Amino acid sequence: MTTVLITGATGYLGSRLVKDLLARGFAVKATARTANRRTEEELGTDLHPLDVLKPSSSPRPDLSADVLIHCATANDIVSRTPAAGFQLSIEGTWNILALAKSLAIPRIVYFSTFQVYGTELTGTIDESSPVRCQNAYGLNHWFGEEVCRLHASQFGMDVAVVRPSNVYGVPSASSVHRETLVPTCFVRDALRTGEIRLHSSGLQSRNFVSTQEVASACIHILSNFPTGFSIFNICSAYHATIIDIATMTAEIHKKRLGRHLPVTTTSDKPSHTNIFTADSILRQLWKTSSESRHSMYDTISTLYEQA
Repeated sequence: MTTVLITGATGYLGSRLVKDLLARGFAVKATARTANRRTEEELGTDLHPLDVLKPSSSPRPDLSADVLIHCATANDIVSRTPAAGFQLSIEGTWNILALAKSLAIPRIVYFSTFQVYGTELTGTIDESSPVRCQNAYGLNHWFGEEVCRLHASQFGMDVAVVRPSNVYGVPSASSVHRETLVPTCFVRDALRTGEIRLHSSGLQSRNFVSTQEVASACIHILSNFPTGFSIFNICSAYHATIIDIATMTAEIHKKRLGRHLPVTTTSDKPSHTNIFTADSILRQLWKTSSESRHSMYDTISTLYEQA
């Protein structure tokens, strides 16, 4: 049985990975800065205390594993503070890889982001596309990637960097608070204010991938782990604009609550939709675009049910 050590196990992606890996028969060692019984019950496993910014001065045999999945990276909120984002991305990742080295964990999965390619993408984006960070969020993850690349080269670790596109999904634990993400932010605003107010034209095109698809792709990588340093885009066949998702939320709002939900824009920027295609080495795992759209619809409906 493969034992998987996960950092950031109480977060948005980490919590989903814990539950899906356990369901698939993996042994999981979940870590977090702080643990509480409720989250452990929700995840179905104990939580090992681990602060990636405070490396332990003593050995941690309790964290020995066959593979480490590093999810405790800088999210969009942390990235708003440059110093905090840089520290987590560089120092935190360095500490975790040093821990893996001390425990002789030979395989690492590092969670990066599709935004290392930029924000308003055009053309076809695959793993060979150049890195063009246009915000601190993308830059933070690229710094972490380079730390991984260095360790793979110097210490012979097998490192798989995964770059998810715009991730959506229903939280897997009560410890997850990511109300800034689409479509969760739209459901929140709809219920709190009775409208969705976009701070742009809403014409930005994005590639949306569900937490379930991310977990499935990650499990596929674990079962077919490459040697050396590798990069995988985790994306889907589903492209939609921000206003598309807002309009879908309004349709569900009307159906569930019987009330019209206004969707307004406060800017005419961007003036047009960026056209791009997300591609991946893992495209054979993709659902169809219509299946993914239905998944988005179901996610928004479930968010209403749980609100």
